[in-house]
Amino acid sequence: MPFRSPKITKSERIAPSSATCRAEAEQRRISAPAVAWPREIQGTSTPAFYQTGLFRLLLVWASLLAIFYIGSCGYPRLLDQIDGQYAGAAREMISRNDWLVPTQNSIPRLRKPPLAYWMEILSLRTFGENEFAARLPICLATFAWFIATAGLAYECSRDKLTSLASSLILATFFGTFQFCHLIMPEPAFGFLTT
Repeated sequence: MPFRSPKITKSERIAPSSATCRAEAEQRRISAPAVAWPREIQGTSTPAFYQTGLFRLLLVWASLLAIFYIGSCGYPRLLDQIDGQYAGAAREMISRNDWLVPTQNSIPRLRKPPLAYWMEILSLRTFGENEFAARLPICLATFAWFIATAGLAYECSRDKLTSLASSLILATFFGTFQFCHLIMPEPAFGFLTT
């Protein structure tokens, strides 16, 4: 048997006035049950989300990811083709004291923007010429990408759990971890475009 919509009379087609809508909304607000997630716990000024076990769990996960990502920045040794190009160009820029033209073996490398080289130079000057210093800027850019992803998810959903979960999902992808440990500008560009 086909579905038939109920007949609506002409008087029902007219939208109710805004005063009627406001009165109905006020009545629903007054008679609404207590909210399951109170904004603040009584007697404290701390939002309830920060006092839940979920927030503590997410904080522990974020701390473990930070230890894992930053702690493994120095391993493995720099690869010849990808890592060596960016780290070698940054090392040459430091030795020539030239921040504008990246070169490798005195050949200009002008196909990529200099942001990655500038980050490398700052890190290599601060922490010395080693694998950890070469990979640290990309690792920090990846963490900034995680934060930007959480912010974008919050703007789209207005839900803190969704925003933190989206950031943790991105952080636990194997590809994200792998690209964080290669010296390439893509994680920084991912952060800047998110």
